[in-house]
This record gives sequence, C-alpha cells and structure tokens, in this order.
Amino acid sequence: MMFWPMFLFAALAYSADRAEVDGLDVWIEEGQSPVIRGVLSGHGSYETTSGGTHIVLTESTLVIASDTVLLEVDRGNEFLNQALPQLEWKTDRTGIALLREYGAIYLSRGVTPPTVRFTNKADVEAFQQILPTESVVLVERELVLQRRAARALQLAHNELAKQEIILLAKSRRPAGRSYFDTVINWDSRMAPGIEHWRSEGRLEDSDAGRILQLADGPQIDAILRMEERGLWCNRSHTRSILTSVAAPGSSQHNSLLAIDVLPVNSPVVTDVMAKHGWYRTVKADQPHFTWLGLPEEELSQLGLKKVNIGGLHYWVPDF
Repeated sequence: MMFWPMFLFAALAYSADRAEVDGLDVWIEEGQSPVIRGVLSGHGSYETTSGGTHIVLTESTLVIASDTVLLEVDRGNEFLNQALPQLEWKTDRTGIALLREYGAIYLSRGVTPPTVRFTNKADVEAFQQILPTESVVLVERELVLQRRAARALQLAHNELAKQEIILLAKSRRPAGRSYFDTVINWDSRMAPGIEHWRSEGRLEDSDAGRILQLADGPQIDAILRMEERGLWCNRSHTRSILTSVAAPGSSQHNSLLAIDVLPVNSPVVTDVMAKHGWYRTVKADQPHFTWLGLPEEELSQLGLKKVNIGGLHYWVPDF
C-alpha cells in the first residue's frame, strides 16, 4: 500500500462516513479512507447512484472523482503515484486530459509546475521568477531554460556539432513562453476550428459565438467537449487541439523545461538528446523535447510508455 504525506490529508473534510470532493458527495463504506485532492484509496468497489457517487474503493485501484467523471486506474500505476502528490488540481475531465497529454513533465528532475494549468499571467510569471535559469545559444538564438535543462541542452548541442549536425531552435518562442504566448497559440487553432465546424453545419452559430466569448478555462472545457463529439480542432480537424497547441497555461514551455528544435527526423539527434535527458513527450509534436533528466531505461519504471508515431518515439503517461 502506498502512503501519502500527512500534510495532504488537510484536503479532506469529512464526518463519520461522508466526504465532499470538488463538490461531489462521496459515501465511503468499509471504514474511513483518505480523500486527497480528489484521489481516494481504500477497499471495496464503487458505483454511481442518483444521489451522487457511492464509492467503496478496491484495494487494487485508485479512483479519481469529479463532478463529471470517475477514472478508475490501477492503484499501482506508477505515473500517478509519482505525479499526483506534487499537484494542486481539480480532477475534472479537462485536468485529466491535460495530464495525459503533457504530464510527463511531472517526472522531470527540474522544478515542476504545481498545477496542470496556470490560470493567469501572474501565476506563470510568479512561477518563472523562482526558477533557477540559464541561457544557452543555438545558432545565435539565446534561449532561457531551467539551469540544469540548459546545461544538458548545451552538452547535446556540442556533441551533435562534433558530428556535423547543427541543432536549430524552431518557432517564434522555442523555449520559455508566457501565459499570453499560450493564449495566442491556442487561439490560432481554436478559432479556425470553431469556424470550420460552424461552416460544416456541425456547430450552431449561437454556440460558436458563445464559445468564442468564453474566458480561457470555460473555453478549454467547451472545446474539449466539442472534440468528444468528433469536432476536432487541430490544424487538419482530424485530432485533438491538444496535439497541436497546449491549452492556455498548460504548456511545458511555461516551466522552462521544453524546447522546439530541428532537425526532427534524425535518429542521431533523438539518441543524443536522450543521452542528456531530453525526450519527446507530447504525441505528434515532432520538434518538441522535454528535459526529464533521467536515463531512458528508468522512464517506463516511473510510469511512462513509449509510443511510435510516424517513426518517432514519444514517452507519455501510462494511465
């Protein structure tokens, strides 16, 4: 059985046999079980009832509860065991989706973000101000990353240069990004996606207008609910928007632990980057590497799985 730090128990407010988690009533049988930031552990099974959610937990599972979803996973899931104690988050469908897409960062040996999504400019800036940073130069472009990530990237750059491979920074903001940067990127996919499905007759004009006017958080929720109906909002309208751009405040670049580089199809680049702790961790984002600072043989032990997309390998959360 896994044991949680005692300070996390403060997240639970319960009487003799009832607790409330993120506004969801939860009845617990088989004795008291801790409820930690929406994560429950104990014995038994669970079922949904008209009066709320009746949860009797099994010894072999964790149940992540929210107002809209119950996610049952193996209690021994190493990724969740590693990542969840670090996070302050509400376990809604959007939070789960973001954790699945970008969650590998929570295994990094750098300073990891305290949440699956920063909700405003001030929070991103406050987090970035506490980070130990250092600059690295890729072909006259000065990039700022967390110190250990920057030094690892410099080592990879130097090793590749000896093999006459030049590592190039890609995109307008290849390393650190602000909250505003993530909003701009999001809008570049979100707005065309809405217009595409409106013009196809799959989205009512009134709904399209309403979603466009929503604040960031509700808008992210609305777009992901659209995608559950097959109304995809990536560039080609064939996959989730999250495979193309991060939701505002959820980008790994906000934590200065990610870099977009070229070339993308060189196995030598992949191997050398991995040697220095850099891995692809966002599915289908070919230029994007995340500094985990871990040897590759440890990644699966910590709850990541390797997936092959288009001949490239990505290490993503396994839950």
